[in-house]
Amino acid sequence: MPITRAVIQLKALEIAKDLNIPPTEFKASFGWCRRMMRRNGLSLRRRTSLAQCLPSDFREKLLSYQRYVIKLRKKHSYPLDQMGNADQTPVFFDMPTFVTVHKKGDKSVIVRSTGNEKSRVTLMLACLADGTKLPVPDFEMQDRT
Repeated sequence: MPITRAVIQLKALEIAKDLNIPPTEFKASFGWCRRMMRRNGLSLRRRTSLAQCLPSDFREKLLSYQRYVIKLRKKHSYPLDQMGNADQTPVFFDMPTFVTVHKKGDKSVIVRSTGNEKSRVTLMLACLADGTKLPVPDFEMQDRT
């Protein structure tokens, strides 16, 4: 399971309580956590991944497309409430964190999950050129098994 600084601080407070250390004497502060991690060779690690780079001519292509759409709108007198845009994005049921406290210097960091990190629904958002946000339709969940 991923371990964060907050998890360490809460566990430290729990242990202090079990040892009858008063909260006025031990606060498990951010600074205490940072120093404890340094003393024990721990650091906050992030899972690494490759990011997709935009093409070098991205801005030029974007402006060219905008000019094309504006030209068509003027040529055919399309009203703004008849022009729309939509996009889909996945929403995952299990979104494991990619940051955990781990031993410094290790080459790989394994984070345990529930096994549902690939289970998702697809959310579609849409709007019109006049600023109108299109409503999400009501539907019943269908069993796809």
